Order: sequence, then structure tokens, then C-alpha cells
Amino acid sequence: VHAYWVGLLWSDNWTKTIPFFTKLATHMNPRDPLVIQAGEPECRTLFPVSPDPEGRIRQSVEEYRKFFLFLQKIWPGRLAYMTGIPTAPVNRDNGDRQWPVRGTPQERYRWQHQFYAAMQALCAEQVIHFMDLCTPLLGEDGMIAPEFLVDGTHLDPSLVHVPVEALERCFGVINLEDNDPPPEQSVWDGSYEHFTQLVQRKVRDHTPLIDDLPWDRMVSSALLDSLAIVELVAMLNQVCDLKIEQEMISLADFESIEGIYRQFVVKK
Repeated sequence: VHAYWVGLLWSDNWTKTIPFFTKLATHMNPRDPLVIQAGEPECRTLFPVSPDPEGRIRQSVEEYRKFFLFLQKIWPGRLAYMTGIPTAPVNRDNGDRQWPVRGTPQERYRWQHQFYAAMQALCAEQVIHFMDLCTPLLGEDGMIAPEFLVDGTHLDPSLVHVPVEALERCFGVINLEDNDPPPEQSVWDGSYEHFTQLVQRKVRDHTPLIDDLPWDRMVSSALLDSLAIVELVAMLNQVCDLKIEQEMISLADFESIEGIYRQFVVKK
């Protein structure tokens, strides 16, 4: 299983990913399925406050239609769409000024249901696998439990089995053995050099096709976003025993590897 991070993918910006997917299509094995995940930010921020939510949903679905048609032209293999996780179940400041939590929980979940139903119909029309990651995470009240979201937005890493099971329901059993073990399987030797290697290996999970990464401008260059930082912190806590709490995280601390090291290792 190879996961590629292209930045925040949503209906109005898919054309910006054309160079990436055009290049990716030349690297992938045609027998491999290509799975696209998107949708939650729109359910969180756009639909609840639109003057015409149903019209906005139709607009988004139409843009995804164009995106899928583009992918089908450049990719001969199977194509799949995976929904996002359930959107925010409570109103709180998620720290994301571009994609804040808007509307009421009831509004967000109403439009979320309608949007994913429309996306499922689109996938059936275009013969695309539809994978529902949203429904399995809903509780009896029809919403995700707040404790399942580490920062009010992103799924707790302990629930990684849920997307894996969604993939397996669609494509069969996944062999998770890897000849290139993730940094989570490493034992930090305590050196700055090894710390650098661990951070670079984790960050490269999001940008495997880019050769020269701006290691001294990881936040300002959009190499790291809030989700990537959550995953990086989880790895550092596990491998380096740093015990970084969510409330301790500031984007400025993750601009460079040296900055991360000074803030969370030297000051530990």
C-alpha cells in the first residue's frame, strides 16, 4: 500500500494536481488500483454555510466528475473513491483558519450524508469503486465520537484499521509487509543525525515523487500541513519517547528539522 499526499484535495482545486497525477501514472503498476480520498473539508467548512447547500453539493460533485474523467484518461487501471472520515461532531476551534468548523453539527451531518450519497451515485455511473469510510465510524447518535478525533478533525491513529478494512472490503486482504520499514519500526539511537533521518523518512511518505525537499521550510512551503504534523508527532512520540501533547504543537516549531529537534529534544 502506497499513500501519496498531494495537499488538501477538494472539488475546486483538483486541476492543480494534474502534474502530480500525470507523473504518478508513469510510476504505478497498471495492475494497482488508484484510490482517491476527499470530501471531509467541504462537509466541515463549505456546505454548512452555503446560501444554497444542495446547489453547492451538485457543483462539487460535478467537479469530481471532471476529475475522475481526467484520471480515467491517464490511468488504465482500476479507480476508487474513498469518502472522508465523519466531519466534526462538535463546534470547536480546530486551529485551521482556511478550513474551520462551520455551521451546526446537525447541518454538517445532514449535508455530509447528502454529499456522499451523491458521490456514491457518481461512482456507480462512472464504474468507480466506492469505499465508505464515514459510516463505520458513526455512533448510535449518527455522529463520530469526539474522542476518535485527535484534534477535532483528524482520525486518531489507533483507528487506522478502519480505512484498512474499507480497502480490504473493496480489494481483498492487504499484505502490510514492507521491505522499506516505516520509521515507527525504528529504534532511535539518540543522535541528531538519526533524528533527521527519521523525520525525513516520515515526511517523504507524503511527497515520494519530489527529489529536493525544502527541509528548512517545511511549513511555509506547504510540505507539512496539520495532518502531516499530527502523524509526524505520533511517530516521534513513539520512536523517540518525546511525549509531545497536541496543545504543545505550534506550526512555527515544525518549519525545520533543527527547529523540531531544539524545541522537543534539547528542551525536553
